[in-house]
Amino acid sequence: MTSQHRDSVERLLSEWGRERPDLNPSPVAIQGRIVRLSAHLLRQTESYLADLGLGWEAFSLIVTLRRSGKPYQLRPTDILRESLLTSGAVTNRIDRVEKMGFSYFRLIRNTKCKGIFKFKQILKSDMNSQTFYQKFPYPLFPKPIDWAKPLLHEIQNPKRILHAGCATGSQTKSLAYTFPEAEIIGIDFSNTSVDLAKQLLTDPKLKNTKFFVHDLTEPIVEKYGQFDFIVSYGVLHHIERVNNAMQNLRAALKDEQSPFLIFVYGAYGRATIARIQQACKLIIDSSSLTEEELRALLYSTSTKIGTFDGLRGFVKKIIINLSQKMRLGWESSMADALINPYVMYYTLDSIQDLLARNNFRFGNFIHRAQSKAVGFPQHIDEFLLKNKIPMNENVSNNIKMKVCDLLSAPKEYEFICYRSN
Repeated sequence: MTSQHRDSVERLLSEWGRERPDLNPSPVAIQGRIVRLSAHLLRQTESYLADLGLGWEAFSLIVTLRRSGKPYQLRPTDILRESLLTSGAVTNRIDRVEKMGFSYFRLIRNTKCKGIFKFKQILKSDMNSQTFYQKFPYPLFPKPIDWAKPLLHEIQNPKRILHAGCATGSQTKSLAYTFPEAEIIGIDFSNTSVDLAKQLLTDPKLKNTKFFVHDLTEPIVEKYGQFDFIVSYGVLHHIERVNNAMQNLRAALKDEQSPFLIFVYGAYGRATIARIQQACKLIIDSSSLTEEELRALLYSTSTKIGTFDGLRGFVKKIIINLSQKMRLGWESSMADALINPYVMYYTLDSIQDLLARNNFRFGNFIHRAQSKAVGFPQHIDEFLLKNKIPMNENVSNNIKMKVCDLLSAPKEYEFICYRSN
């Protein structure tokens, strides 16, 4: 193994061999690799749990109680013995889990979840995206507080930010933490979602943030003025009058250098989900489902998209079966994914068309660590080379991008654009 490819354990062995050839450092090497492997597995597990708003310590407490069997009750001394923690650490862990709505365990004092998300029979005659989100606010799981950090590469020190389609406010909160000096306005057409978002305003770091009920297809500038930065994440693909929304958002941008962040669903990568959505729509439109039947539909169809596959799926299944709050959050997520009454899926071509129709110019894609496998390829030439795609050197970048779009089949597109003159 060459020196530039050695890991820290290899270097450790080499250095001890040089300095003390009389010693056998191999036991330290074994221990070092175990420690590094443990840290790697913990990081992977933490990434799975983050989607559910959990850390490893909270999850380990939950599964300890679950595997104890009914009635899922353990004394604090039992928890201490199982977890190898101090009594103070166990108490802190219990307090954190209690706040998540785990009411099955006597140790956690039967806290009741008062989540707003409730299944109701869908009224087919009047259901549109707005009435859907009144019944099914999403997301109920908070987004990571560092969600907005990658946006620091796109704009520095914006004075005013518009979160267009703020939903329940978790991404707005991340914007407030990332841009603490900016005035942030969050708008959404769902009263239910905005009411949930306003509950976040008790956080002193959101002192410059306000939430309002507003439809993006209605003029924005007259009420809220113009902005240095606009974020519309997971919104435009649920708006039927999307050109109206785009024109209103264009007018709300301060100038041609003000970035506009857009996130929309991808058609090629979500073909299976789109097919399942069509099946759910047929079932709902042809049947009067009870609350339990609608819930059963979501559970059965979600397995078709791999919701419970692998370690992440195993963890998710345990959590949603143990916590009412987590179950309600997961059900709101599945409702948004599978029974939303209007979803438009995009390709690179249709994105370019949307931007051209509304006088925007494309800027660049945003590449997040967790979306590498589902977003547009970060390096086009590298993607073509890796997949052994033969293309002449004089082929235009536009053609290369379209080939990458078709072959990589993105599930989502996150990008920056700007208004044109």
